[in-house]
Amino acid sequence: MSCRECEERFSLYLYGELTAAEEESVEAHCASCAGCRAGLERDRTLHRAVDGSEAELPALLLASCRRELSAHVAAAAAAKPAWRARFVNWFAAAGWKPAMALALVACGFFAGRAGQRPVDALAGGETTITRVRDVTPDGEGRVRLVLEETRQRTLGGALDDARIQGLLMTAAQDPADAGLRFDSVDLLRRQSASVDVRRALMTVLERDPNPGVRLKALDGLRPFVSDPGVRRLVAQALERDDNPGVRTQAVDLLIEHGQKDVVEVLQRLLRREDNGYIRSRSQRALQAVNASVETF
Repeated sequence: MSCRECEERFSLYLYGELTAAEEESVEAHCASCAGCRAGLERDRTLHRAVDGSEAELPALLLASCRRELSAHVAAAAAAKPAWRARFVNWFAAAGWKPAMALALVACGFFAGRAGQRPVDALAGGETTITRVRDVTPDGEGRVRLVLEETRQRTLGGALDDARIQGLLMTAAQDPADAGLRFDSVDLLRRQSASVDVRRALMTVLERDPNPGVRLKALDGLRPFVSDPGVRRLVAQALERDDNPGVRTQAVDLLIEHGQKDVVEVLQRLLRREDNGYIRSRSQRALQAVNASVETF
């Protein structure tokens, strides 16, 4: 092994990413080469400093990376959704408003705890999750394990804290965990007076694939349905959402505020809506403003 080949493997060696044979080659070369031995020690010192740092990735960047990663496993996730997400979907599809709301809240509350994985505690409220990446026996009764460790830490704060809100808005967009999104939106809806939070809820209503999460976002937007932007989005959900529970909530919100600007939306809806409650609710709303139930 040349000095250049050895130097190129320093980082992989220090992070345990080389095979046993490659590690032996690096160690043998360094044992006979003072320059590479010194270079390895310099890299070792640098890696220790990096590993011990407390640098934190921007929350939005982390969310973006997670979304990109999840795109490659979306098919598998759709085929085998988490039981928590399936539970939320089942109740949302039922169209039972009072029972559904209670069940969704209970689902998010208890599943968030049931889904936690065992971790080893660290100092300062930190935790680490350890995963075995590779196991190699050495033939002498010993074994070499390559471990991958992810360090986590717990943060606390009030819901009106800007940092807490920012992290919750990031969690509300996590593509891999519908339960996490549900819990996050459930908290954010209490802070919907914030413009940033309201925009996040609007994004959830428009894009989230889970109807239970979209229902929570609708609930958070309830006090602001008179706002033109929110109102347009709720009307869009009424016309386009494929879940009857979401459409039921949307039609109730639009009608509760009594504006006549939804007449055309309700008329179009009656042409294709097959949900009895939504049809009946729309017809009564149109009659209340002396509008025809037919489009012209």
